[in-house]
Amino acid sequence: MAQIATQSVSPTRALARSLPRVSVIDRKRVSHLARWMKSLTDFRDLLRADEPWITFHALDWLHRTVRPSMRVAEFGSGASTLYWAKRVREVVAVEHHPKWHAHLSEVLADERVDNCRYILAEPKVLNGHAATALPHGVPGATRSLKKGYEDQCFSEYVSAIDTFEDESFDIIFVDGRARVACAERAVPKVKPGGYLVLDNAERERYSVLRDRLADFRRLDLTSMGPRQVGRWTTSVWRIR
Repeated sequence: MAQIATQSVSPTRALARSLPRVSVIDRKRVSHLARWMKSLTDFRDLLRADEPWITFHALDWLHRTVRPSMRVAEFGSGASTLYWAKRVREVVAVEHHPKWHAHLSEVLADERVDNCRYILAEPKVLNGHAATALPHGVPGATRSLKKGYEDQCFSEYVSAIDTFEDESFDIIFVDGRARVACAERAVPKVKPGGYLVLDNAERERYSVLRDRLADFRRLDLTSMGPRQVGRWTTSVWRIR
């Protein structure tokens, strides 16, 4: 009678085999939950948390993508500005709020940041006759639908990127006001093979960009994020 070969299996491995298989997505969700809980107990100044307030999937993408030789621009400023300044050659940040601009300027000075060009571009109150008072979503519109900003024009804010040469940035990060107009204005300024990044891309008011940027490959990075409740989407377009 032929002897049947047997294989010794450790108790730990046997237990692991008996458990349900966990998908990669599930493992990432567990990891994100742990990161989210850790972010809630981090009592540092939010500006010094060393990560933009984007989804964890997007943060992982940034860690894989960002290089020291890069040049980055952003609409909206904050923790992301310090994040870029520590990791890239140069960052250009555009901010609309004067008090926040003053505060972050002090933080940048305290941190001895010398590779950031920080631009203040305040909105103008519309008088009912401004040519830039186009409905939100119309190409060229420079309005914001955020509550409290409906009667303001962000033309100077949006056009702040115009002073830079075309194809001069590796990444442009849109996370401020008038995001549709900012994203459209930013596209020519991105180097071929560079990236346009839009946070909160799941919001209906930004959906027009999916059609207008349909010629470019889009990556939707949806997950939880630091200190925020729920999931949202940070989208990345590869500009060719």
